[in-house]
Amino acid sequence: MLLDYPLAFGALGLSGFFHDKKWGLQIGYVVGVLGRFLCSTLSGVIFFADYAPEGMHPLLYSAAYQGSYLGVEGVITLIIITLPPVAKAMQHVKAQTKV
Repeated sequence: MLLDYPLAFGALGLSGFFHDKKWGLQIGYVVGVLGRFLCSTLSGVIFFADYAPEGMHPLLYSAAYQGSYLGVEGVITLIIITLPPVAKAMQHVKAQTKV
């Protein structure tokens, strides 16, 4: 449970390390999703290896499963956060939080 939820979603917090970088939002998001992918894949290998098809290595199965939805989610989110209106709104929110 720790790998699937608190650690996997907590890995998204790694994005904060990139907040002052050019393209920091996008880079941080990719790093966060990769952290989530690693935690979820490890959980799949440890706890769900029995569900891998016969003859398929559990690590490959888990990575393919996690990548199938995290990859799509990652690409869609990167497109959305890079759109000029969204990027401008994010900059506005960031400016409002600096007191």
